[in-house]
Amino acid sequence: MSDSEKSQDVSLVWRSRARRLTVGTNAIFSILLFGVLALMLNFAAFRYLDLRHNFSSLKYFSLSEKTESILGEITGPLKITSVFTEDQILGGEVRFLLKEYVFSARANQALTLELEFVDPDRDVLRVKEIKDAYGLEKPNFLIVEYDGRSRIVGSDNLVDVDSIIDYSGMMGVNSIKIRKQRVGFRGEQAISSAIYSLSREKQPVVYFLQGHGERDIAALKTRTGFGTIARELQRENISVRTFQLNHTTDIPDDCDAIVIAGPRTNLSVDEIDLLRKYLDQNGRLFLLVDPGFDGALNPLLNEWGVTFDKDFVLARERTKTGREIMIVDYGPHPITKPLNGIFCVFYLPRSVNPLISGDENTVLAADRPKVTILAGTGHDGWAERNFETLPARFDEAEDRAGPIPVAVAVERGGPSHIDLELQPTRLVVIGDTDFASNIALQNAGGGNADLFMNSINWLLQRDTLMAIAPKRVLNVRLQMDQKQIKVAYLVIAVLIPLLVAFVGLLIWVRRGR
Repeated sequence: MSDSEKSQDVSLVWRSRARRLTVGTNAIFSILLFGVLALMLNFAAFRYLDLRHNFSSLKYFSLSEKTESILGEITGPLKITSVFTEDQILGGEVRFLLKEYVFSARANQALTLELEFVDPDRDVLRVKEIKDAYGLEKPNFLIVEYDGRSRIVGSDNLVDVDSIIDYSGMMGVNSIKIRKQRVGFRGEQAISSAIYSLSREKQPVVYFLQGHGERDIAALKTRTGFGTIARELQRENISVRTFQLNHTTDIPDDCDAIVIAGPRTNLSVDEIDLLRKYLDQNGRLFLLVDPGFDGALNPLLNEWGVTFDKDFVLARERTKTGREIMIVDYGPHPITKPLNGIFCVFYLPRSVNPLISGDENTVLAADRPKVTILAGTGHDGWAERNFETLPARFDEAEDRAGPIPVAVAVERGGPSHIDLELQPTRLVVIGDTDFASNIALQNAGGGNADLFMNSINWLLQRDTLMAIAPKRVLNVRLQMDQKQIKVAYLVIAVLIPLLVAFVGLLIWVRRGR
């Protein structure tokens, strides 16, 4: 081969390499250009066009209409400070959620929402300022500030935790292990509740009556205590206090609602007269009673269109010990509207019966109470009047066939009242106290707590918070037998690497040719 032919071959090789280099460079440049263009379009859509869409099936960080309504009503500066360590998964979830708050707040021109994310491991001076200002020692919390007031939202307020009993490897009773597992994320509920509470001038105060064997709201570890539900009220930024009527001459002036939870002895005549006066002055009462005990309050409730019967309610479709009944039948009411598809568990309740039928409610005058059935059994339930028959059986001659109401709501003087400045009198009466106890809230699921909290919110006219439900954590588990595991191993660890090596070998041989 002559020198000229060699030079031509070299020239062809270099030209071929140059073409390949040019093609590769163009391809890389096109990819980079496409990426830059996509980023520009995404930024423009987010910043100027407000074009966003959540394609996820769970809508985990999407805000509810209630939260958007709250953010659309308040004005002025609002600041949320997040203090979470980097190793906290919850902190990342809170960060994503707060960014949704920022986007939603932009629709309200009168609201300025400022976010601050503080890392306790790095921002030492800032953490010290927060500790000095709020007296907080441990990280992982939120601070919501509005109009000179602030609320602390701890990490335990942001999650739902369930207790799981682990029987694996159990050789005896002492080897049973109880572990905690996250079952829900209630970040939106906690944050929106704090914002809503701060935007109101006065924090509502709920008083629990004591002195007649009522449930203890300070008891968190006892099965029958009301400590858990009291903590739920405090999470909703409701002040919880106790009082005794026989130690005072009147209802406290700052009382927004009274809860009487499971009285075991009768109230005195003077105490009932104080409650009657309180209700006549547009008071709010939440009464929970068990079979055999009514605290001598039945005559007072008769004046408001409600009565107790001497019975206890059962259902043919019962659970566990036979004392529990599943409540899935709800009446149309703001309290029960968010409970659609959610069951409650009642524990041997008693019937709570309206003295006024539904047809009469439609024609009542504005100054007459309106009674609405909140919950009850289906046709498979009945009201057992014989307390001595064990096991209880339905007797057509003596018992009352279902449906049987076990919870009612009463209102007098609503929006149609002549004096629109007066707030309506509201009562909620439930024929069971155990449904809101510590053990019930731990075992029965979220329906029991929702019914209690929705009742309180309705009594306080805080209906805005009712529809904000916690986001359930989806635990996806891959269950495979030994044969499927072996096949997966062969495919992932053997077949796919061999396939990649074979393709690489083909490319190498082809380039060699």
